[in-house]
Amino acid sequence: MVVARPVPAVTELLEHRAAAAPHAVAAAVAERHVLTFGDWERRANALARGLVERGVAPGDRLLVVYDLAGWTELAVAWMGARKAGAATVVLAPPLGRFELDRIVADWGAVGVVCDAGLKPALERGWVACPAQLEAGQAVSPLAGPPPGAPPDRAYVSGPLRRPQLVSAAQCELPGGPVSLVHAFPPGTAAAGAALALPLHHPGAIAVALPRFDPEQLCRLLVDQRFTRLGLPRAVAEGLLASGALQDADLSSVTHVVLASTPGLDLFTRLGRCFPAASLVTLEGPTDPEGSLDAEGKPAPLASSQEGMVWHEQLVPGCQNLPALARRYRGPLDVGAMERALGEILRRHHALRTTFHLVAGQLRQVVSPWRPLALPVIDLAPSTGADVEAEVTAVVADASRRPFDLVRGPLFEPVLLRLSHDDHVLVIRVHHSVYDDWSVGPFRRELSSLYTSLVTGTDPALPDLPVQLADVARIQHRVSSGASGADELAWWRRHLAGAPLGLQLPLGDPDLPPGHPSRPPDGPVVHQLPPGLVTQARTLAAQHRATLFMTMLGAFCLLLRRDIGQDDVLLSTVVANRDRTEVEGLIGCLTKKVLLRVRLEEDACLAEALARVRTALLESLAHQVLPFETVLQGVLGPQAAAHGLVPAVTVVFQGETPEPRRAKVALPGLTNVGFETSTTTGRSHFAAGPPGRSPVEAPWGGGLYLGTFLILSLNETDEGLRWVARGAFHPPAVVRLLDRYQALLADAVAHPHRPASQLRVEVAGEGRSRVDGGTLGFRGFAVEPARIEAALATCAGVTEAAVVVQPGPGREPRLVAYVVPAGRPPTLEELRRAIWERLPGYAWPAAAVMVPLLRRGSDGGLDHHALPPPVEGPSSPPSPEARVLEASWADARASEGQGNYWQQPSFLEAVAAAAAAGLPVTLQQVARCRTVQALATAVATEPDPQRAGP
Repeated sequence: MVVARPVPAVTELLEHRAAAAPHAVAAAVAERHVLTFGDWERRANALARGLVERGVAPGDRLLVVYDLAGWTELAVAWMGARKAGAATVVLAPPLGRFELDRIVADWGAVGVVCDAGLKPALERGWVACPAQLEAGQAVSPLAGPPPGAPPDRAYVSGPLRRPQLVSAAQCELPGGPVSLVHAFPPGTAAAGAALALPLHHPGAIAVALPRFDPEQLCRLLVDQRFTRLGLPRAVAEGLLASGALQDADLSSVTHVVLASTPGLDLFTRLGRCFPAASLVTLEGPTDPEGSLDAEGKPAPLASSQEGMVWHEQLVPGCQNLPALARRYRGPLDVGAMERALGEILRRHHALRTTFHLVAGQLRQVVSPWRPLALPVIDLAPSTGADVEAEVTAVVADASRRPFDLVRGPLFEPVLLRLSHDDHVLVIRVHHSVYDDWSVGPFRRELSSLYTSLVTGTDPALPDLPVQLADVARIQHRVSSGASGADELAWWRRHLAGAPLGLQLPLGDPDLPPGHPSRPPDGPVVHQLPPGLVTQARTLAAQHRATLFMTMLGAFCLLLRRDIGQDDVLLSTVVANRDRTEVEGLIGCLTKKVLLRVRLEEDACLAEALARVRTALLESLAHQVLPFETVLQGVLGPQAAAHGLVPAVTVVFQGETPEPRRAKVALPGLTNVGFETSTTTGRSHFAAGPPGRSPVEAPWGGGLYLGTFLILSLNETDEGLRWVARGAFHPPAVVRLLDRYQALLADAVAHPHRPASQLRVEVAGEGRSRVDGGTLGFRGFAVEPARIEAALATCAGVTEAAVVVQPGPGREPRLVAYVVPAGRPPTLEELRRAIWERLPGYAWPAAAVMVPLLRRGSDGGLDHHALPPPVEGPSSPPSPEARVLEASWADARASEGQGNYWQQPSFLEAVAAAAAAGLPVTLQQVARCRTVQALATAVATEPDPQRAGP
């Protein structure tokens, strides 16, 4: 077991090792480069003096960037920074300027120490290599870092994760000689641990290899041990080749520390070389080429996974499922539970899946199966409320802590022991590998496997006909072929003129303007009266509809009344399990489907029900493409012209009724779902990462402009209820559901009564509508006064007004009319002024300069006096646009993808453009949604590199 402990005084340890054994090897890279303790101490001292001369002060943070071949140089840079009193953030290339700039800005690094060949350009800070910093410096030690110096960190980042700092903890190992440390690549927590292990354990050697190779590990060990015994290298290699390594010297090795857990065959080979050694692993597997799916290559993502993986980058943890917690009372066989869970992992590849970016494309990779080690946390000393608090804390942490989608695992069980006959099994799982349907197969298999293990009977579980990767391949072939093209064409016709979003009055009125709502601590639950449910079922049967359709029809009527929107864009969630072979599969096949519902001004419930039924059946008949592909491919370019993100902010879904779920039945045990005093739930798509204000969030005011609502119709033993989750002001959702119940009750009793005559008010509340000071724009409630105030701050603007006008294709668009003062501002400058004041708000798609703004006798703007924007010919692409378009085409391996913001390969394109000399800043990336907009921003804004020293 690897146990973390605080970082020790490694500078003093190195000094001691260098004095005692200056020629002993501390680290080796393959068989080419070695670093002795003496050289490590000498070079680290010189480097530390060079850092101090460069201006590094105690407590500063340095970025240290090296690849695997530079492992010994990494050790020198790390130790030199510690001697100068600085903390290091270790990264691994390749890193483009965009990524490196973001890291420098996020963590306040004063500079970068890297390989001489890297030399990136930065917007802030400096870059140097150890040779530069060591040149001409004395090698005597400094006074040393001050007490309480900040700890080092590994920077866990990559194309699939937002960056986060992870402690590079040291390892406390059991007694006995530690002979080898197989070092992870730089940029991981295990790498930090491997750096220090030779200092803590005499005789240990940190070994870095391009990939896991036990034979080469043994060869390096033989080099160090047998050459000291006087054996020539050739003799040592001969012993290795003959397999005659079972001598007393190697048999005395008690621990071999590895970066990743090898497969069964490598375990066997290591066991032959080190018969008495325990294998200690620091982290899980990371090599995407080392663990592939059944066809021998990474599989594409299933349509259900694409949006989840993308949103996880925007808000880490937003796709966590609430931890699965179940309490078992009775004599639990822990070993049988461990093996049963391990067999479920073996059978269902989705639970061993991680995600990687391969040639600009997201791919899912299945890690090799290995026996599960079920962690057991003993809470037996706790009593009463203490147990409740401790279990609640574990469940809350499991629900909220973000997953590492690249390294995994995405399915993590832990067993809490409350007493000898009282246990709670807590399973932390990511939604990309587990959905609501998966609960049934998981419970059935756990019951069968555990029962067979404790009774000695055969579980008789049939082999699975397909895995999730197989389903993903079929989906990918269909969606990328003629069927996918036909589907996209249908959606373009179906969504022509559709709203770009749906803004509900669910925000917190006490928050400042533009501040997005945050997810509440738990879901809002609203129980429906049994009599009302019975009436709704009867009405649904009369209209050849389902109860779900009836509920959705009534909800659309409420939206029509409350926000005055006759064209509503919602989504629903379908199980996507219409094939027999996938019914028993654990994984995520559930997917969102767009619903567009248009209602007449004063429709009744019967009419709304017919519209909803038609809309739902049409959408279900065209669900080949992933939800995000439809949303971005159809509405994305139109939204991007206004700096917006198309937002389906209401998900209206049904859930598998609890009475019809499979039960967990384990012999000799009773079990119930563990209820804690604190309810934990998914954070969903919160606006921006935790701890940041809206203006600091990379995408402005957030992805969904303040509110996001998931309404789940949930059937339990107590009846039917609504469960609301998302980002909203809870009292506003409570009022919404109260009004919904009032309208539903009146509507099912009078299905042909016009909506305007239905009762929706509840006791002590009047009717609530969107503020009349807004104008509707494609589903967004735009406040002209706020945008005009932001425009007025732009240089060269005397007065400004914004109006909605039809564009060239009759699509509505925002147009700014500006009375200039001196040089007229450009459209890009106007947009920048809005972004700086109102991040996330809509901006004009066109601007017109006018000598004055005519107003009528009532003070209102005279729209008839406003000239239309001049539609000129498209200008040829700028040099900046050509560089970005070429980078984007290379990253995507396709042309014509202008609305790129939701593509994972975007970072690759920006990094490639930066490498080609195009200066792109983080602010420009956050503000601009298309290649053209980004190119314009780059061309018209000053280059901070040229402006700096």
